[in-house]
Amino acid sequence: MDSGATWTKLSQFASIMGSNPWPDVQGATLVALGKAAPAATYSAAVYVVGVMSGVWGVYRSDDAGATWTRFNDDAHQFGGIGTLAADQNSYGRIYVSGTGRGVLYSH
Repeated sequence: MDSGATWTKLSQFASIMGSNPWPDVQGATLVALGKAAPAATYSAAVYVVGVMSGVWGVYRSDDAGATWTRFNDDAHQFGGIGTLAADQNSYGRIYVSGTGRGVLYSH
């Protein structure tokens, strides 16, 4: 161990993916994984803070990014989001830190 002075590259992520797996997502700033929807095919719900189709928001996908649902609306922008966390025990619950607004959660 050298306290992080030496790093080893584990994979060629960009070349493995070959392209953007979520083409609808533009400029994502935060990503979190939470408990999957009941009877879901995938093992986790994916939450993204970013822009989709030109609209900024908090989005959730239950199908590995094939489709997205916006969590917030135009009246609830939270003053910008600095942190996003998803609950591993409660489907649909996320925690966000809004600038100057403390920690908020949704369910």
